[in-house]
Amino acid sequence: MNQKVFGPVSFLLYDPADVAIRITDPGASFPVLLDPSQYTIAPASPATGFPAYFTVTLNTARPQNAQVDIRGLSIPSRTTDVTRGGVLRSTLLEAELDRMVIVGQELRRDISEGTLGDDAVQAAVAAAQNYANQALAANTSAAGHDTAAGNSATAAAASAAAAAAAVAAYPPGMIYGMSIANNVGSPNLRIDVSSGKCRDIADAKNIALAATITKRLDANWVAGNGNGGLDTGARAANTWYFPQAIDTIAGGAGDVIIGTSPVAPVMPGGYTPKRRLGAFKTDPSANIIPMFQEPGTGMFLYKSAPRDLSAVAINTTPTLYTLPSVPLGIKTRARLLVNPTTTALISLSDPDLGAPTDTTLGVIGGGQWNVIDVWTDTAQRIYIFANTGTPTLSIFVQGFHDMRDAVI
Repeated sequence: MNQKVFGPVSFLLYDPADVAIRITDPGASFPVLLDPSQYTIAPASPATGFPAYFTVTLNTARPQNAQVDIRGLSIPSRTTDVTRGGVLRSTLLEAELDRMVIVGQELRRDISEGTLGDDAVQAAVAAAQNYANQALAANTSAAGHDTAAGNSATAAAASAAAAAAAVAAYPPGMIYGMSIANNVGSPNLRIDVSSGKCRDIADAKNIALAATITKRLDANWVAGNGNGGLDTGARAANTWYFPQAIDTIAGGAGDVIIGTSPVAPVMPGGYTPKRRLGAFKTDPSANIIPMFQEPGTGMFLYKSAPRDLSAVAINTTPTLYTLPSVPLGIKTRARLLVNPTTTALISLSDPDLGAPTDTTLGVIGGGQWNVIDVWTDTAQRIYIFANTGTPTLSIFVQGFHDMRDAVI
């Protein structure tokens, strides 16, 4: 005869979330952990709420010879008095122990709820729950006394729970560390990416680099420090490259790949999570142009600022100008050193805002050098116009700020 209802179960339960139910059907080699949606838990009569003894009702009836294993995920109360000789008031001590257990249950649930959606974290949580179940079985003998095996299992459960908490999902858009620099020993051909952590662009996985990793631009990608970093093809001159932090679907294999696409590098087999870390450019000899990144930011500065416009005549009609020294394919905030040669108001603005019309704002000319930040579009362009005459203008690009796909 099939059976759906089991109980009353003979241990007190404070919360239905603190139960694990495993079913081993006839002929099965391993038990299956049921999802809470596959059963209901109710207080056993006459209780109407928790804490209470309880019954379990399965959604699907099981054969009589199926094994149904109902376990608590933590011990809700002690079954023996730990006081000796009446020195301590046992009722107060027992109440305190119960309170500590309830706090432990709440912490376990907080860890589980805070890590939903990440496969690696779920595996860690499952391991912690498994160790907890072992601890429950081993730590209480028939008489309710602690055992050596139980103490060992309890320690393992605490370790597994700590591991689960340590890999909780990073906040959306988070990036910490992972700064880019020319490699000291081979600055023309290699970059270094410092250790750090980030959330992938799809907000599905954590990516971490435990230590600084060096990747080569003159060799195709191979996993690991000091190996090739280029996603496909050969390095090219006068080309923008975009390093990306990558990882496997399973996680734990953080690496860096370099491609010419800021959004779609050619990914190695088994790797899906990715996150853009910045950008760098090669010179006419296909060497990496020296740059440095301000610590903790997406601000990249040239060690020698290139001149992108040289004595260009500016008129009163807003005109788009291309700055080759800012990344192609992403929107950045360019830091420019601007030098009008004659007195005039020069306006520089973001093309995505449309052609400017205000003639009262701008950089005052007349041989003065001015530092100005202006957003570019993804085609490396900015709008420039003057309020009067045809002054000439030179622009050096000191650097650019790359949002690195951060959530704002």
